[in-house]
Amino acid sequence: MSTVADRIGLSNLFVVLRNDIAHMDLPSLVRLEDAGREALLWLWDRHWSKLDDISFDVRRTLFPGDHPNNEERNDPDAMNDTALPTIKEPTTKDKANPDTQPNNNISNAKREEEISAVLNTFRTERKREIAGGVTKQGRKSASAIACAALCKICCQDVDGRVDTIGMIAHELVKARLMIPAKRQKGASMQGAFFMWSNLLQRMAVYEAGFLRAVLEKLVGIVIAPGLVGAYQEAVAKWVVEIVKWETLGVGAKEDHRGYVLNMCLAYPRHYPCQIVGEIGEEAGGDLQEIMQELLDMSPSV
Repeated sequence: MSTVADRIGLSNLFVVLRNDIAHMDLPSLVRLEDAGREALLWLWDRHWSKLDDISFDVRRTLFPGDHPNNEERNDPDAMNDTALPTIKEPTTKDKANPDTQPNNNISNAKREEEISAVLNTFRTERKREIAGGVTKQGRKSASAIACAALCKICCQDVDGRVDTIGMIAHELVKARLMIPAKRQKGASMQGAFFMWSNLLQRMAVYEAGFLRAVLEKLVGIVIAPGLVGAYQEAVAKWVVEIVKWETLGVGAKEDHRGYVLNMCLAYPRHYPCQIVGEIGEEAGGDLQEIMQELLDMSPSV
């Protein structure tokens, strides 16, 4: 199915979705709605945008903020500026080249290299996106493109999908991609949250274990003994930010929150105690008492 999807220019997100519907738990409504929008945009690029007599009406439905006047409607250049980038059809040479075909036995080293390339490209494109303002209507965001690329890597080896998700989380944390390079202790993390949150949330929709894998890597850093620098502080802020996301379903949010609380309570050091203080506010009285004792025991910095 991945081969067919590649041949017709369809995102591998649909291959993953179909597999999950057939063999795993039914996907969430949010995930289905997101896939529906992706499908409409694919139809627009491959079919509707090429039909002159209806393309304007369909475009207005897909991109409601775009309302050109009659002159613009009849101007091919104006239409092309709004249309999605054309998906390149594979050539005969591409089809004969094994490097362009799906590889279900991709090595871990190759997979790590691909993941690193996607994440670094995303960081560069996301910075440009932010600097240039809102993404043009009809064009995919850097987050959407990176999410599709990462999910494609995940489906290249179905048996190793969980391992691949772990590799993505490891690369995000190991390379410190989500942390500003010159951040000083006490500095805001809002810029980093704005840059990365949408990609992380998109990945969480398509890969159920992704956020847990990221949290495990982040929590592993904050519970390490003797580490109370600017980097550890930034990691702790990311943990709190992710657990408080309203976009998570109630069940997933409580599951992540419970995991983080249990780990932080098991290792009552400086930043774990701070995390408990921020995400344990809605907890019952018993936890509040334990939390206060841990905060009292936590070394000051």
